[in-house]
Amino acid sequence: MANIVHDDKLYNEEIKKEFISTHKTGTQAIFERIFKITQPMETDLGKDLYQFNREELRKTFYTFMASSKGSSKSVVAHVISYIDWAIDEEYHNGINPLDSVGVAWKEQFVVQPDKLYFTDAEIKSKLNEIVNAQVAVVFMLLFRYKRNGTCGDSQYNEERH
Repeated sequence: MANIVHDDKLYNEEIKKEFISTHKTGTQAIFERIFKITQPMETDLGKDLYQFNREELRKTFYTFMASSKGSSKSVVAHVISYIDWAIDEEYHNGINPLDSVGVAWKEQFVVQPDKLYFTDAEIKSKLNEIVNAQVAVVFMLLFRYKRNGTCGDSQYNEERH
């Protein structure tokens, strides 16, 4: 999942907190992050994640911007468990719309970057679009002065400072 900062809000917070509390600490953090990412879509649709149909869930899963098939499947599995819990607790009556989905469906939400490599001309073009000089210099430094280095060159090292 992409490292994007989301609002510190949960839709239907009491129910989400009740569900989260049934898990161990590490898993609680995962669910809390998932619910923070789904909150805007839940707010827009005016309903909780457990009430979404398969198409609404499909659109929501793309917002996680999963970078691998494994992370895509993991998010879907976590949401399945939340919907199952909501049904068991009688917050929702009906069936889980994700019960019959296969592995391929769960893996479809991987978002690949448009490009991995950029030419100098493309970098300069992007640089010209940046209005703020302080931001521009940070952007430019990402692409300059790093040639044939090792992983240790870009890591903070106490001995070198």
